[in-house]
Amino acid sequence: MRGAPGNGNEALTAALKTALRGRDLTISEDPRQAGFVIQGVVNTGEPVSGRQYIRIIWRVDTVTGDEVGKAVQENTVIAGSLDGEWGHVAEVVSNAAVRGIKDLFGEADDRISSREPLPEFPDVQLPAVPGRVPPPPSSY
Repeated sequence: MRGAPGNGNEALTAALKTALRGRDLTISEDPRQAGFVIQGVVNTGEPVSGRQYIRIIWRVDTVTGDEVGKAVQENTVIAGSLDGEWGHVAEVVSNAAVRGIKDLFGEADDRISSREPLPEFPDVQLPAVPGRVPPPPSSY
């Protein structure tokens, strides 16, 4: 997460992790275990008449860097109200964002499952080696 005023970067990151876990999604900091990468960017507008425009873009990528899609949140808040502690606002924002992010996971799964299937491989009988037990039958 980047670009948020106050403690928004840290608060939104922590709240998003909690919201994803709350929907039975596994979170990993280890890229070898990850299926997707979520990056967030906060853009704030200049205050106008005591109000300020906020836009949060949650980008979901595959671990290879291909963009799956974006979930976007926009709102107008009291100017400067997010310059300090985000607190409960980070939780509300993250819980709302998870709905759109989960939809992107589904779209990625649809793309993956629509790929051309692998060809059938012939059943090959390997020669037996005296004194060795053959491998167990494949469970795939």
